[in-house]
Amino acid sequence: MGYDGGYMINQRQREPDEELSDKVLQRAVERGYFENPRRTTLVRLADKFEIETSTASEELRCGILDFVKTQRSIDVQRENAGSDGE
Repeated sequence: MGYDGGYMINQRQREPDEELSDKVLQRAVERGYFENPRRTTLVRLADKFEIETSTASEELRCGILDFVKTQRSIDVQRENAGSDGE
């Protein structure tokens, strides 16, 4: 970790694994991670994939980000298709 102006900076040791990110996100949804109250925990997700909890957290965030970007791209394509005079 680095240090910058009073804040610890987490220097990524590896790049997220897109396939693993998708699997962690899918499992989180299936097991109720996003429900209130949660039906599973980040620790359980990490255990399922035999990874550290911090790695599970990073993969989950990357999976969510990829999902949002993909969804936004689809929305933009729909908006553009609708503005072609149809």
